Amino acid sequence: MSFTAGVCDHEEGRVAVAYHSNGVEVITGGADGDIKIYADVTTTEEPTHNFFADSFNVTYIYQWGDFLAAASESWSLQKWSYPEGDKIGFLGKFAGNVTHFSLNFSQTKIVVGSEEFTIKLIDLKSENQDTIKGHTAPILRTAFGESYFASSSCDGSMRIWSVESHEQLMTRDLYPRSGDVDLSKVSAPLHFDRHLMKE
Repeated sequence: MSFTAGVCDHEEGRVAVAYHSNGVEVITGGADGDIKIYADVTTTEEPTHNFFADSFNVTYIYQWGDFLAAASESWSLQKWSYPEGDKIGFLGKFAGNVTHFSLNFSQTKIVVGSEEFTIKLIDLKSENQDTIKGHTAPILRTAFGESYFASSSCDGSMRIWSVESHEQLMTRDLYPRSGDVDLSKVSAPLHFDRHLMKE
């Protein structure tokens, strides 16, 4: 994704980018700790909203409904109201950087991968958390259906898990191995298509 020159005005460093669920607005989070909301990808206007994420280096962002979640190098996943940017609180804290997270189709649970090799399954209503182990290297990407979720890792594998039992249902070695997310030769994205899923 590319912006009109001069619009994406974060300080130097990596910028996390996400589309609003309406497919029009664009949300960015930068190494400066700012989260900005733009009217669309071609706008030449200033952000419609701009708020500070309390910590430096936003690494991943996701928006759904009236909420926005962002991971940062403070080893946490935080939640704000959208689009106002009022901080609601922490969805979880980790022993390493959050690398990726996904919501299920019904937007009631979130699955979070991290550099510490583990996955957390978080219920957004009760805030109960379950830690799921199995990978032997940092998590690259996650994907969530409803009864199942998937993860890819620097250990070279893609795994599918049961939400209910946390049992590992499938493992495939698909990717080159590495010891660090930034050194991985692949981003290993995953996706569940709700129109094809039979759960």
